[in-house]
Amino acid sequence: MRGNLWELLGCGIIGLLLGIIVMGWLLLRDKKRAKQWEEELVNQISNNIDMVMLLYSPMEKKVMFVTDSVSWMLGIRKEHIYQDIHYLFEKLIIVSEEKNFMRDFLEGNIILSAQKECEIIDMRKKQNRWGYLKIVPRDDGSYLLTLTDATVEHELSNALLASVNTLDDVRRKDPDLVLSSVEKLNQEQETKSVFEEPVSCIQREEEHQGQRLEDRYENKRVLIVEDNAINMETACQILKGMGVEIDKAVNGEEAVRKFQNSWEDYYDLVFMDVQMPVMDGNEAAKKIRAMERRDAKVIPIVAMTAYIFTEDIRASIQAGMDMHIAKPLNTQKLSDVMKKYLAN
Repeated sequence: MRGNLWELLGCGIIGLLLGIIVMGWLLLRDKKRAKQWEEELVNQISNNIDMVMLLYSPMEKKVMFVTDSVSWMLGIRKEHIYQDIHYLFEKLIIVSEEKNFMRDFLEGNIILSAQKECEIIDMRKKQNRWGYLKIVPRDDGSYLLTLTDATVEHELSNALLASVNTLDDVRRKDPDLVLSSVEKLNQEQETKSVFEEPVSCIQREEEHQGQRLEDRYENKRVLIVEDNAINMETACQILKGMGVEIDKAVNGEEAVRKFQNSWEDYYDLVFMDVQMPVMDGNEAAKKIRAMERRDAKVIPIVAMTAYIFTEDIRASIQAGMDMHIAKPLNTQKLSDVMKKYLAN
């Protein structure tokens, strides 16, 4: 009797183990199928919206998944990304990159979602593109990385900014001209483009570019706020060539402190980088504008950024900036700003 009991108990245990094995196999199979379906769906989405999606595990130091779009969007084979994620970052120039950003990503030190503006190196077309690089931490410790092509938006924003700045320049110099132009447009057909006047203004501005470069600005003092040493040196050399006296700050907090400690009308203009450590340019502009002194309300503050999108322009204007110029900086861009605000 006891022997039969042990036999029955043994059969029951074996049956239970077999059931667990079968259930585990079925669950694993379903999980594998679900993962395949998920990857196929992600590939279809990314192929239709110019986006690369990548799943990276800092703990395992490897890429778990990358969409097919990485091949045609960046010119990189998927197997190369799986072998070494550095192939991806060799194609990207991250704008205003914090010193340890990529290292923090690779080592798993990014806690909150982060979005960076980047330039996409395109050797095939010999012309770089622009994009958004976004990193989202997941509950399992991995990172979801997405790279979205935003070249068209970048170019449209630059064109819009150029038109707005030029029209504003004309308005300052000759308000009656702008007013009469608006009245004329109202009298003409509604189908006529309202952008014809700014475009003609841009053409007139370009005709006088050579004359602008000859301007000198002795006895003018400019505060340059820039955390990138190369950009800072570029701006300093160009402005010094115009006779400008230079003061420098490497972040927004230092800029606010220097402005606050200076006497009234000490600075004639501020060039303010937007993305900086410690305190960004928008926050610094707000603090300067909030100071209880006359010059803080009227001094021109010009935003410098490599990535000009509509939301960036809006945020900087709300912070108290007067205009934007796009990086990389050059003599013509800085000369235009000096001519606009400091010409006698």
